[in-house]
Amino acid sequence: MKGDLDTDTIRNFSSILSPLLSGLALFFTRKFWLMANRPIISVNVETESSGNINTMYNLVVYNSGNRPAINIQLKVKEDDLEQIFCERNDANKKYFDYHIESIKRCFNQKTMIPLILNGKSISNSFGLTGQNGILIYKSQLPIKITYQDLDGRKYSNNQKLLITTSEVFADGQWT
Repeated sequence: MKGDLDTDTIRNFSSILSPLLSGLALFFTRKFWLMANRPIISVNVETESSGNINTMYNLVVYNSGNRPAINIQLKVKEDDLEQIFCERNDANKKYFDYHIESIKRCFNQKTMIPLILNGKSISNSFGLTGQNGILIYKSQLPIKITYQDLDGRKYSNNQKLLITTSEVFADGQWT
C-alpha cells in the first residue's frame, strides 16, 4: 500500500536517529556535569568583632563548589569603592589613609588568590564602622569575581557586598 512505511525504512531511520540521539545525550551530560562540578566563589563581609564603639570586619572569599579554584581576583570600579568610605578630615587623615589602602589592596589588579580548595575560605581585614569607622554602615559595593578551575576554564560573576554586621540579619540582638 502506498504511503505505508515498510520495516526497512523504519530500520534505516532508527539506525540514523540512534547515534544522533546518543551524541546529543552525551553532549548534554558533559555540559551538565561541568556545570555541577566546578568551583563556585562568593565573597562576604563578616564581623570580626563588635563592641559599643566600633565593629571590625573581614572580607571572606569562599569556595562553595566541589572543585578547587585558582587565580581568584576581586574587581571593583574606583567610583563604587569610594562610595563606601566615610568623609575624611585632616585630623584623622593618616588613620583613614592606612585603612583605605588596606581595603583597596583587596581589589588591586596585582592581588590574586592563587588557590582556594573546595569547601574552604580565606579572609582579609576590611575596615570598621562606628565611632572611629571608615566605612559607611549599610553601604553596598558591587564587585566582579573572576577565577578558574584546575583545567583552566574561566568563570566570573557579579555580586554586591553589604557593609553590615554578620551576627544578626535585622540589626537586633541581645546586649
